[in-house]
Amino acid sequence: MARRVGLAGWGPAHDTADFAFSKSMYLSGVSNSLARWRQESVVVPVSNGVDEIAFALTVDAIPRTMRRRRVVHADGNATVIERQVLRLVVERGVAGETGDDISAKRIILPSASAPSAAALISHSCLRSRSTATFDRVVPDCTPQFARIHIRRGRRGVAYERFWDLHLTAGAEFDFPNDIAEYARYQRQIKTENKIAGPALMLIDQFGTWGKAAALLLSRFNGMEVCVAADTQEMVNFGVPDLMKGLDSIEPNKDKCIPLKLPTRLAKIIGPKRPPGISEKRFDTAGGTTGYTCRQDGDFFAFSAVGAALTGDMVVFGIPRITDSMRHRLMSDRLAAAGYLATMVDFRDVAKAVEDRAVASAIQWLVGKKSKLRINAHGDGEGNLEMGVNESNKMRMSSARLVDWMVANGLKTAGEWKTFSLFVCMAARYKDIPAGTEEDKSSPATQSSVWNVADALGKHGINGVKVTGANEVTWGVHDLDGITTTGGIRPGQSVQMIAMPAGWQFNEQTMTLTAPNDWKIESKVHEGKTRLLLSLTQTGAKVAANPNGGWDFEASGKKHYVPLTGWTVDNKNALLIATDGWRHAGGLALRYVGSGGAVGIRTASGVVEIVERLAKSGAKFAAVSGKV
Repeated sequence: MARRVGLAGWGPAHDTADFAFSKSMYLSGVSNSLARWRQESVVVPVSNGVDEIAFALTVDAIPRTMRRRRVVHADGNATVIERQVLRLVVERGVAGETGDDISAKRIILPSASAPSAAALISHSCLRSRSTATFDRVVPDCTPQFARIHIRRGRRGVAYERFWDLHLTAGAEFDFPNDIAEYARYQRQIKTENKIAGPALMLIDQFGTWGKAAALLLSRFNGMEVCVAADTQEMVNFGVPDLMKGLDSIEPNKDKCIPLKLPTRLAKIIGPKRPPGISEKRFDTAGGTTGYTCRQDGDFFAFSAVGAALTGDMVVFGIPRITDSMRHRLMSDRLAAAGYLATMVDFRDVAKAVEDRAVASAIQWLVGKKSKLRINAHGDGEGNLEMGVNESNKMRMSSARLVDWMVANGLKTAGEWKTFSLFVCMAARYKDIPAGTEEDKSSPATQSSVWNVADALGKHGINGVKVTGANEVTWGVHDLDGITTTGGIRPGQSVQMIAMPAGWQFNEQTMTLTAPNDWKIESKVHEGKTRLLLSLTQTGAKVAANPNGGWDFEASGKKHYVPLTGWTVDNKNALLIATDGWRHAGGLALRYVGSGGAVGIRTASGVVEIVERLAKSGAKFAAVSGKV
């Protein structure tokens, strides 16, 4: 579509949020409409073959200045046949409204052979005395800057329920700051998706929970931090860990921290204080500041004293939340929740293990307009994988997610709208990337996105939109070395694109220049128009690098390309640029993005582009029942 109207491609620069009317614009418009002595006419001559998009862009913009009257003048016949055979009937006979008005300004539309976007290039005549209103309609009318940016926008869905599911393999996700960022991000998700209900997060594979709990209590006023444990576990592990956590984040070591505990627990905990922390450091009788604890059956809930509780709750297990605890927690609190975050063992999903708590979550999911997001690793071949290294890595087809949900009671989609795969390379299969054609996204066949949509359809669960990225994805924590943030904030989901070794990248212009050994072509590849890079020498080959990425080789010389953000056609030795790159002439590529906030990160000497996925065209979708 971009090419059809005369643009190089999609870009993020046109943001409809910038086109809101301000108070000053309203005043300017009213002033222009009342000052009739300043009114003037603008004539737009039309003839057979005129482009209707260019015509519409022009005649819609003119009256928005509130001081110009558009007159459409047809040379010759009153009926004009436009480019796409649309008939335009021009009314005549109104006094003073003809093309012969010598006082009127004339706007000449582009020729019938010119692209639609050219309609805004030569309108500087309108800008000389235009109002702020017209400047908003045509932001830059001077010829050297006149261009249109069209973005593949996505209208946000206001979900009532959001299930954030993390697949785990052993004790991952075990850093206090990760937990704190995780909690912060769930609040961001609630805000962005207009979720009204409280958040419930179950972190059931976390042993030493103290510092994470302390960070949550200090950063999030109104949130309860719970631990699923009996009294003895609290005496031996729970409270001592929390004391150490609070001690580590309080800079003034002479300050006494009020920590009001239930009476029975406070009496027992006295001699159980952690080594190295004096009794004067904590007051377990509490006070008007500090933190307080309440017991709720087999849960102990901590919060800041005097905080107005929001209902948001993070639940830890010591050492693990049992199935009965999880089920009880789901039964008691899930109905009111708007956001649910849980962790499920990868092996349970692979074996489609039945779980009462999971069944409760599924029924909650389909009950109201909702979204499910899966967080896991992906291999770019339609599989999910987890594990610290190759020796203990587990892998399964992404379709097993659907089998697991069906085993736990999923029978119909109900109000469930979106299945988001926050999984690396979820939309591509091996060296076949996902792509777009006429603004319709399509994941590669047998990719994780395709597998999930196909499996849902086979189970008769239709109409669920399955989304995923074509590239490597990542969850940002504390900005993680992103020096030029471009609007990226901690907790967001992003894709990364690493610059190949030996290539020159200009951060100011976002331009990447390839060495002379390469050439760049724009061609249809696997049914999609892509930027393809290849070595100029004949007989080029490509092989996987043992450390990840690829080695392109020709004439005895190797060129390393990182895995992150690139796709390779092994058979034809082609390097395929991801969505967001545009050919800038010669051996240069310019990154214009695909809709999300863009930042720069440098890690171990490698420069990476980081782009948020929330509004990015890098996300591709398939609908269950339609693949």
